[in-house]
Amino acid sequence: MHPPLFSTLTLIAELFIFGAILYVFFKGYEGQVFPFGLAYFTIAYEVIFNIGYMVYRSVGLKQASALSENLKKLGMVHGILSLIVFIALVIFLVLAIKNYEKGINYFKVHSSLTFLLLAFWVISLSSGIFLYIKTYF
Repeated sequence: MHPPLFSTLTLIAELFIFGAILYVFFKGYEGQVFPFGLAYFTIAYEVIFNIGYMVYRSVGLKQASALSENLKKLGMVHGILSLIVFIALVIFLVLAIKNYEKGINYFKVHSSLTFLLLAFWVISLSSGIFLYIKTYF
């Protein structure tokens, strides 16, 4: 089965967005200048393209019947985890932006939550990459 172009582009873009989020978190945690523009961009990307991709995949579930039960379960877990991480990321970045505008280093104040969110994003991203590979190759 050939991977849909939209799935491939979304996967590649998500890797770049993950890099951008790591940069925002790292710069924010270090206490250097907070990259507001990049933070706003990543939020906008996640809202527009990830929601679009989720809708695209949920409408295109005809292909899901060809997947094994384990891949279907992984897909469900990945989808739910991705949605939770997406919502948490948007809330977290909005709170970080608002606090940085007041001079508060939100990432350091909530360092455990910062690293927990990044850990769950890595799990979500890894499960998506694994699902992509197992589904199409």
